[in-house]
Amino acid sequence: MPVRRPTSIKVPLLPPQTVVQTAPVYGNLKQRCLELVGQLNEFATERADLMNTRYPHVSELEFNGWRSATDKIFRVRYLRQIKNLRDELGTFHFQDEELDEILEADDRNEEARKIPRRSPFYGSGWITTVHIRVLGERLAALASRIPQN
Repeated sequence: MPVRRPTSIKVPLLPPQTVVQTAPVYGNLKQRCLELVGQLNEFATERADLMNTRYPHVSELEFNGWRSATDKIFRVRYLRQIKNLRDELGTFHFQDEELDEILEADDRNEEARKIPRRSPFYGSGWITTVHIRVLGERLAALASRIPQN
């Protein structure tokens, strides 16, 4: 019996595969960041102007009342928005160390905000207008890294 040689198998040639990569869709993330930055700057300016015009010569008690009110209003109006935007930016790998440090320090200061009025450390955990401006600057820096749609 003759030996059969294996027949060669012909593989059809396929066209080269085209890999299509899509850019991330940021939606209106940049716009939302910049709108919040504007609100933060406006709030910080409004609070500083109030202090300078309404209370030019204040007692420590009045000053602490103003600082406490600034902190409380900031927390109600803006803190959750800032944290949500920071988290959303993080999903696109946009991060800012200074922004994270301020927010983490604020979380650690929760107990300090509960210190009684008569304590020499009263008010040590509050967010100030300086913090608010820096938070706005850091959000603006992050927003500037988002490409235009």
